[in-house]
Amino acid sequence: MIDSNELARWRDRHADHPVEHLPRVICRGLECVTCREVIWVDEARPDEAFS
Repeated sequence: MIDSNELARWRDRHADHPVEHLPRVICRGLECVTCREVIWVDEARPDEAFS
């Protein structure tokens, strides 16, 4: 599981890039379409982490 600071830094790096959601059975992630960098966010996190 990542912390909120790590998620914020990832979002800052990819602020101008399209991001898609990566649903998985156990966890969900975000992928920057431009850089192809993925960050995995634990399923237990609130949905607002993905908005």
